Amino acid sequence: MKYKKCFNCNSTNIETNEDTVLCKECGFYSTLNFKNLSENFDEQPKNSFDSFMKGMPKIVKDLTKYDVKNELYWLPYILHIYPKAILYPLGNSVNNWKWSFAPYKAIDKDKIKDYPNPSKPGEFYEYILDIDNEVSYDNYIDALKNMEEFIK
Repeated sequence: MKYKKCFNCNSTNIETNEDTVLCKECGFYSTLNFKNLSENFDEQPKNSFDSFMKGMPKIVKDLTKYDVKNELYWLPYILHIYPKAILYPLGNSVNNWKWSFAPYKAIDKDKIKDYPNPSKPGEFYEYILDIDNEVSYDNYIDALKNMEEFIK
């Protein structure tokens, strides 16, 4: 994609490839897969983006922005490195949210059967998010640095 700055924050600290752009400053991204879609997620024709957004937390839907000029959606990037950690937006409104980092922790072997994987019948999760050790940040860069240090 040919972007020189982020639609969300105007930063030039962006990373692009053929069909995706990620702002390393604010953590928002877009992809050509998000082009030419209705602004009302619930009224879109059934497609992969529609399914993708329906599975997103409300805060991600609320924070999603539409770039009219380029006909693209921009949304906060959820960085999921299983079984290490996850970085995600957390909050209850566009005026009250932060970037949060949560590590995964191993499930005790005697409790694994309590955590079935619904997408893989007969298999069980070995790790769960350690929400008790979740840390929130005002900006994406600080949250990302914490995550990078944790996963080293």
